[in-house]
Amino acid sequence: MPLPTGNVTFLFTDIEGSTRLWEADRDAMAQVLARHDALLRAAIEDRGGQVFKTVGDGFCAAFDTALGAVRAATTVQGVVSAEDWHAPGALRVRCALHTGLAEQRDNDYFGPTLNRVARLLAHAQGGETLLTAATFEIVRDFLPSELEVEERGELALKDLARPEHIYRVADRQSPIKVEPNNNALPSIAVLPFVNLSRDEENEHFADGLTEELLNVLAKSRGLKVTSRTSAFAFKNKNVDVPTIGRKLGVKTILEGSVRKTANRVRITAQLVDVASDSHLWSEAYERELQDIFALQDEIAGAVAAKLKVSLGVSREKEQRESGTANLAAYEHFLQGRSLQWQRGRAVVQAYEHFRVAATLDPNYADALAWMADSYRLMGLYSIHKPLETLPFANAAATRALDLAPELAEAHSTLAMVSLLLNHDANTALARWRRAIEIEPGNVRARCEYAIWGLSVVAHDNDGAVSQTASALKTDPLNSWAWGIHALMVANAGGVEESVAAAQHAMALTRHSLVAQWSLLECLVNARRHREALDHRDEALGISDRHPWVLASVAFAYAAVGERHQARPIYEELAARGKLEYMQPATLACVAASAGLDVEATEWVELAVKQYDPMLIFGQVLPSWSDLRRLDVYNVAYARLGLGVKRVDV
Repeated sequence: MPLPTGNVTFLFTDIEGSTRLWEADRDAMAQVLARHDALLRAAIEDRGGQVFKTVGDGFCAAFDTALGAVRAATTVQGVVSAEDWHAPGALRVRCALHTGLAEQRDNDYFGPTLNRVARLLAHAQGGETLLTAATFEIVRDFLPSELEVEERGELALKDLARPEHIYRVADRQSPIKVEPNNNALPSIAVLPFVNLSRDEENEHFADGLTEELLNVLAKSRGLKVTSRTSAFAFKNKNVDVPTIGRKLGVKTILEGSVRKTANRVRITAQLVDVASDSHLWSEAYERELQDIFALQDEIAGAVAAKLKVSLGVSREKEQRESGTANLAAYEHFLQGRSLQWQRGRAVVQAYEHFRVAATLDPNYADALAWMADSYRLMGLYSIHKPLETLPFANAAATRALDLAPELAEAHSTLAMVSLLLNHDANTALARWRRAIEIEPGNVRARCEYAIWGLSVVAHDNDGAVSQTASALKTDPLNSWAWGIHALMVANAGGVEESVAAAQHAMALTRHSLVAQWSLLECLVNARRHREALDHRDEALGISDRHPWVLASVAFAYAAVGERHQARPIYEELAARGKLEYMQPATLACVAASAGLDVEATEWVELAVKQYDPMLIFGQVLPSWSDLRRLDVYNVAYARLGLGVKRVDV
């Protein structure tokens, strides 16, 4: 039968993580692949498609109609997910579709249309089908009602000048090992309340109210609450409630507005049912500003009552212990918390607000806990020497726990202090587990526990992936958490899955340092070094030539036989180190990639003296393998004594 001509819809597929599955059980995988091929060929041909090529475990099929191609893709996902694969493990297939002019040669296709669908496939995740706008516009009015389609915005495709507007056809499961939501539980997202005040400076007050309501509701028994980062992804965006609910995986949404004038505040709040897009409850409040704390409790209590969940007396006790009645201190705390989420040098500004808040109210435990985290972050992000900041982090977090023993943020900070300052791995692990026990939805605690506690110290990579997956279940649009998840998946052996996770982090927040850096690390881990170098300029520009990113680039050069290109990077960082604090372990890493072993040795010795956290982190970073080959690094790491007596995950 002749291949379709003219405008053709192409369906490309492959198996996510097939390399790992082959390594796990080659004989079983050979049998699995035969079954996979039979299922896919039948699904494609039943919908009028023709398989014109197979590449490894991937299928390339052509269709005369776009609707037939989409139906084939959904059939593929259905039959693959329904199959009991036994060993070597569950199979997840990625699909991509694009429609365009087909160019033929020797009973095969070539040209821009094929290039675009092939590049799109690289961005898909297991169990996911991606469509270009060209395909979606053809089929949008003919799709089955049970099919769930999600707009994903524009995506830059490798080597292609024009970005692609893409759509996702979901299999109703979260991608990349993220646990499915428990749909039996009531669930809610608190969207950023709109600031109606004339003074734009009150924007942080509206955001702070949103966060406080979110935190109060997060303490409710039997209520799933979407984390701040995912909820705030919709700030100032004109997205309808059903779409937001679908993207966040919640049944209800709390939204509202704030008008603050002089010493009074007016708040409106509405609880919306996602399925019907109708109000379950709405109320307007006008109070004196000093009543804002009681008002937050009142609104949260009304929402909890409507959802028939309990806030519990323990939350009220914690509010009294960790909060403040000082309105000025509260406003500084809100400004600081908003800045802290930005990371980088914004942490210095955040610290100043927390310091003022704690000065105005010395018993303000929340402000002390977040100030402790500012100290920690200034040491981690190469702003100040860790030995200059970690003792202050320890003191502030300890004081916060004296005031409010059930403060997860303080426990998480003390976990980092225990690990980085005291080199006490067991205490650090216990602190992280306590933080998660107190606040299961704390994304920061879960991700730090995963990457520092489980992966770096305990070498439990599967446990680390489980923790980051749990974090993403609470906060599915958190780019930082996706970047950490990508690194954990890479360490657990999920080579291509890790790249897909890092690309997803980039799609969520392209200007994120962690997203850019994690993608480079995952590409290096996948031995796609040229691809990492192709991404170099964007990553360096967005990160302002951050040392971590430069270290990844230096290693990629060395890996492709261009070690001489790593030397200027080392010289740049060494020169910058004379003007600003530069983490010595990162300098050691770049020196090793440049072949400067003597210099690398000197920097390792300084890293030990300065308690550089990257000396510990380097144990699991793919681009640090040149440094890990040096005895001096391994001896220095062994001297830290970070072994654990028992890991209780």
